Amino acid sequence: MMSKLVTVIVAVYNTEPYLEECVKSIVNQTYRNMEVLLIDDASPDNAPKMCDEYAAKHEFIQVVHKENGGVSSVRNLGIEMAKGEYVCFIDSDDYLHKDYLKEMVAAIEKNDADVAVCGSYRQKESGDFKQMCCKENGLLDNTKAMSLMFYDNAFGAYPWNKLYRKSIIDKYDIKYDLSLRMSQDLVWVTTYMKECKKVEYVAKPLYYYRYNQNSVCRNIKNTGVFDRKKLITLQAHEMTKEIIKDCNDEINKAFQGRLVCTYMRLMVNMRYSDCYDKELVGRCKREIRKNLKAFLTRPAYGVFDRFSAILIAVSPRVFWFLFGIAYKVFKLSV
Repeated sequence: MMSKLVTVIVAVYNTEPYLEECVKSIVNQTYRNMEVLLIDDASPDNAPKMCDEYAAKHEFIQVVHKENGGVSSVRNLGIEMAKGEYVCFIDSDDYLHKDYLKEMVAAIEKNDADVAVCGSYRQKESGDFKQMCCKENGLLDNTKAMSLMFYDNAFGAYPWNKLYRKSIIDKYDIKYDLSLRMSQDLVWVTTYMKECKKVEYVAKPLYYYRYNQNSVCRNIKNTGVFDRKKLITLQAHEMTKEIIKDCNDEINKAFQGRLVCTYMRLMVNMRYSDCYDKELVGRCKREIRKNLKAFLTRPAYGVFDRFSAILIAVSPRVFWFLFGIAYKVFKLSV
């Protein structure tokens, strides 16, 4: 039986130091029936030239150079160009286990699933990699899979640890929202996952995700500046809430737990920058109170998270004071 074509979409922007390892890990996949789309989003480094060199060496690699439009525009273009029955997204500063495609294709075809999801190795600030896999393995229904997506970081609403069916993307016209510059993956992946009746989880770490020095939280800690533009993540969460409003109670409760985590993170980021925005703090308190019951009933959250959520719901100023001490004295981080 002939293997099915997989389209690998790689967004390339300002990742010259990591691009070779990324592309090499794709080229060396044990699963060979693939097309690779290296989409250069007007990268200012040497990455565009490197992409052209890779395409000259490998006939299954195609390069597109486009005006800068952000990762959402890159992925939309990649989806539009994709000829494969299956589609996956790879960040150009990450890399793959050699059997990533082989394992993922086998998983999605095993029970005729709508999506395959795998574990990963997540790089820590120290440079070491930590294995991240769910306890579950094998076939999951929609409720279990979407709940895991919202509360288990080993599953997550990430695009890169999943293999998608192009037919589902086309049928429901699933596109990235270009108005979102943050948390766009949450909206896209949720939209796709909502249409999945069968999800196959592979409890193996097949994707290597690099430490992101430029994440929102680390930027705030390093610069001491709270960028209000990053609040667009709250818009993405509101959009996600709308997408799942007709899903069952279990999925909505799982998302409520995620909402509490999001607003706790917002409080912590404001604390890092010593920016006590009364309006935002009030919003954090209201949203955490509203969703606290669902959060506390999720087994995934630890004692510190539960204590923090309750404290913000009762008295944000006390949380502000205590977290400030803990951060300075014990170098407490999140």
